[in-house]
Amino acid sequence: MAKDTDFLYVSARIKFLETKLLGRTVIERILDANGPEEALKVLCDTEYNSDIAEMDNIYDFEKVLEKSMARTINTLKESFKNHELIHFFTVKNDYHNLKVIVKENIMGSEYNEYFSRLG
Repeated sequence: MAKDTDFLYVSARIKFLETKLLGRTVIERILDANGPEEALKVLCDTEYNSDIAEMDNIYDFEKVLEKSMARTINTLKESFKNHELIHFFTVKNDYHNLKVIVKENIMGSEYNEYFSRLG
């Protein structure tokens, strides 16, 4: 019985999170935007609003996406008991960080700004 309730909880949680995804109309409005400023104005009407408000530079949008992804991963970790399943979706970040380390060793330079905080 516990597995059934766990499944129902996780299913309901995922359905709720799906409502926060960007819809087709929002994506079309972003694509039709005349520049990054206008695209960010469109995103201010979405879940990204609080993160966008904290941006220092309009071109720091990658940090907004990374912060949102970290929140999503943490939410999934709280919801799922099986973290191996979550690792399946985040392992690409580990590989990215390994590539950065290899490049650092080959080039003899530090590339700390290229590390993903998600891996």
